[in-house]
Amino acid sequence: MKNILLVLSALTLAAGAAGCKKNYTNSALDGSWERRVTYGFTGRIEYPEGNGNGMDFQGNRYSSFVNGAAGNTGTFRLAPDWFYQSNEKGWRIVFDGELTSKQFYELKGDTLSIFDDRSVSDGGMTQYVRRQSFFLQPE
Repeated sequence: MKNILLVLSALTLAAGAAGCKKNYTNSALDGSWERRVTYGFTGRIEYPEGNGNGMDFQGNRYSSFVNGAAGNTGTFRLAPDWFYQSNEKGWRIVFDGELTSKQFYELKGDTLSIFDDRSVSDGGMTQYVRRQSFFLQPE
């Protein structure tokens, strides 16, 4: 009986420790963001205000919009991570649990930049500007 209680206690402690994964708040990203600039292999492309391309973030959920129409929706999380082949640490944004590609974000005032790992020579970046209203109404 003692052995069973010991095993159950150990399993309870292990399950509790495994469940203690650090969650970083997404609240700074909450809101609606309109795409304004993309950089990458094709060069720099600027988009006018009201172009209908962007993203909404609410809690741990996101929705993308292309030409005013709903695009991808899902979940995301934020995590500290190291840039590939450098000693810089940044904030990674993981969409829908996708871990094979590294995307990082940077927030400066009302400008949100989402970019590929900085070590990729032709990696892209998209800059968004905070909008006053959501593309879709939050739930």
